[in-house]
Order: sequence, then C-alpha cells, then structure tokens
Amino acid sequence: ANVDKWELPTPSAFTPAEIAALKKWVEGGGALLLAADHMPNAGAAQDLGKAFGIEFINGFAFHLPPKPGDFFTKAKGTLKDDAVTKGIAQIETFTGSAFKLPQAARPLFVFPAGYQVLTPKVAWQFSPSTPQVDAQGLAQGAVMNVGKGRIAVFGEAGMFSAQTTGQGAEATKFGFNAP
Repeated sequence: ANVDKWELPTPSAFTPAEIAALKKWVEGGGALLLAADHMPNAGAAQDLGKAFGIEFINGFAFHLPPKPGDFFTKAKGTLKDDAVTKGIAQIETFTGSAFKLPQAARPLFVFPAGYQVLTPKVAWQFSPSTPQVDAQGLAQGAVMNVGKGRIAVFGEAGMFSAQTTGQGAEATKFGFNAP
C-alpha cells in the first residue's frame, strides 16, 4: 500500500501472523537483520520492531541545521565500543530514522545533541511546522540477543547499499559508494 503513497498513516509491511512467526523463529535460534530507513520504511517496520521491544520513529533523522553525512565515531562516543564495532573508528549514515531500545539491547551508534527526527505527514515534505522529536540518545544501530537467537537493528538502510544520485559533477555517492 505504500509503494507510491508515502504519507501517513503508514501501514505495517508485515501481518500479525508473519510477525509472530518471525519472533518465534528468532527466539528459537534464528538471526534477524532489520534495516528500516526513513519514513515510510520506519513506519512499515514499527509493528515488527515492537515485537522485539524496538520503537521506530517514523520520520527522517537529521542534524539541524543540515550538514552532509552523519558520522558516528568512537572518539565522540557516538559509535559504541562493542564486539560488532571492534576495529571500526567511524561509521557514516545517510539520513534514515531513529529508534528507542529495550534495556536488553546494546546500542551500536547513538545520536548526539543537535539531531532531530522530522515527522512530516508526507515523506520529504518539510515546513517550519513539521513535528520534530529530539534524537539525542536515540539509536540508529543496535544488537541484542532474543531467546536463543539474535537481532541487529538499523534505522538507516542506505549505508548497506551502493547508490549514486544525480549525474556528472553533481553526482552524490552514498552507502558503499561513499568515499
């Protein structure tokens, strides 16, 4: 329902039966990579996230005022020390969303002060009156054990892709294409 209609309300991408089956599978020893991204993707993943105690904010995580690229670094304490991040000094993300974690989760990267999640009624349509949620302390990446299984959750999918927008000198590369 959301392929060409990126506006609220965002329907779940998963049926209750699919969510229950996936949760049972993870608890029994399965592994889940859940990468949601910005609105409407975060909204489409909300029900699945809730099954694991994750609360996605269906919006766009931005530094305000805007700046290119979002770098989470060990030096700034925004990239957390974990077995998953061992040997990594910084990670760049490209907008995406943010989420709240249950206590059982281990955050991998966390927003510092200066970030907001803009929650427009229609994707990419922002105005001075667009509602905002303070993103400070919210996660954009986390891992946790669930029963005998495990889950890795990300509020940004572009970092796992290889994309280019625009053409020629105006082209912007992000994800695995980013310098």
